[in-house]
Amino acid sequence: MSVIASSGVGSAEGLPGPSQRGLSSLHLPVWARAVVLIVGVAACTGATVITGETLGFPLRQSVILSLPAGAAVGFLFALLLVLMPEWRAAADRRWLVECLADVSRVDREQRFSALLAHGEDHELHELAKAIHAAMLSAHRDRLEAAGLRRELDARVHRRTKAAVAELHRLSNTDELTQLRNRRGFEGAFAGLFDLAAATGEELALLAIDLDHFKQLNDACGHQVGDSALRAAGEVMLTQLREGDLAGRIGGDEFVIALRGTGAPQAHAVARRLIDLYSRCPAALGVASQWPTFSIGIACAGEHRAEGPEHLRRMADQALYAAKRAGRAEAMVYSPSAPKVTKPVQVEKRAA
Repeated sequence: MSVIASSGVGSAEGLPGPSQRGLSSLHLPVWARAVVLIVGVAACTGATVITGETLGFPLRQSVILSLPAGAAVGFLFALLLVLMPEWRAAADRRWLVECLADVSRVDREQRFSALLAHGEDHELHELAKAIHAAMLSAHRDRLEAAGLRRELDARVHRRTKAAVAELHRLSNTDELTQLRNRRGFEGAFAGLFDLAAATGEELALLAIDLDHFKQLNDACGHQVGDSALRAAGEVMLTQLREGDLAGRIGGDEFVIALRGTGAPQAHAVARRLIDLYSRCPAALGVASQWPTFSIGIACAGEHRAEGPEHLRRMADQALYAAKRAGRAEAMVYSPSAPKVTKPVQVEKRAA
């Protein structure tokens, strides 16, 4: 794996390694060193006695002379065969422990292969090799676990984001009509009004009310009334473009915001909505008068709206004029039209 190689599985060149043996005898196993030590001391002692007798020394004196000679030879063999290898082994063990501690750190400088600096004939080679394999496997597992954790975090993030978006949509959507509810519409409409004011784009607002809706509810029941509201939402959605808004802000009261639309175009849309709703399939077979749309229209630029609420009031004023004109009408706001003394506060009626 390239990730593993870049994370510490490579060459150990330039790194301090374990001590190296200078004498071939140091490669002997422990039992062979013991045999060499015993044979060497015995041979040296015997050779000293034989040499003393050859030189004419008494046997007692030759034996006495062989003792320090044997001790010297025994010390030399012990130094070469026991002490020095043990010192080097102790140093190698310390090095192995330090190397293991270093490669175990996350911010390590050495690579895992530094553990394999021992030669194959070194007594610590098999141990270092086993540790290297274990650490390499653990590192690979750690990388795989990190990858799985990142993938899991990404999935959790995506699902959480989708769930939050869906929750936001549901909290701002009217369940019956699938239009925006009051909160969803008012928040989006305020931003749309500010955008239109900043860019100089015209913004038309349609205030819509269902005529004779109460009579339908009373005569046919709430189930048919819900069907009428649902059909109203479906008709409105068919006339929306990208960037337009539609919302249900009261029981049978709706609003539509049309971007880049002046009064003549908005009036044409309103007439089309009235016609489509009067002929919708849900009206067939209803044992009562089917509701109609009364629509009031106001434009932010043309009618000099000072803010979203001001534009809403002007659209409501036009809506009241449409109802006075006989219902199922669309009227554009006119500053010269008579004001309603006690207008219905559309925004305060329960959804």
